[in-house]
Amino acid sequence: PNKRASLVGPNLRTFRFSFKMIPTSQEEAEMVKSIVKYFREEMYPEQITELALSSAMRYPSKFLIKMWYGGYRVAHIILPCFLSDVNVVYNQSGMGFHSDGNFQETDISLAFTEERTLTKRDVALDNY
Repeated sequence: PNKRASLVGPNLRTFRFSFKMIPTSQEEAEMVKSIVKYFREEMYPEQITELALSSAMRYPSKFLIKMWYGGYRVAHIILPCFLSDVNVVYNQSGMGFHSDGNFQETDISLAFTEERTLTKRDVALDNY
C-alpha cells in the first residue's frame, strides 16, 4: 500500500533481425559465407597494436539502421548501434549440402544495441 516508484533511468534499446539465406549457386553460397564473416568480424573490438598496452581496444563498428519500403520510412528511427550478438544456424530444415559442399541454407540472427538512450527531445523532434 505504501509503494513508490523511482526512475532508475531509461534502458538502451535493442533490436533483433533474422534472415534466411538460401543460395542457388556456388557464387551465392560464397556471398553468404562472406556476409556471415563480415558481421562476426564487425561485432568485436579491434586491438590497438600501435600502443604498448596489449589491452587497448578500438570500439567495434557502429551500424546505421534504416527501414524503408517504397520510399517511405516504415518504422521508428534507430540511433547508431553496436552489433551485440550474431547467431548463425546452418541447415535448420535438414542436413543437405550443395554439390560443392556448401550449406543449403543459412539462418542468421543479428542483435543490435543503440549507443545511447533516447530522450524526450529525440522523440519529439523525430530526427535522432
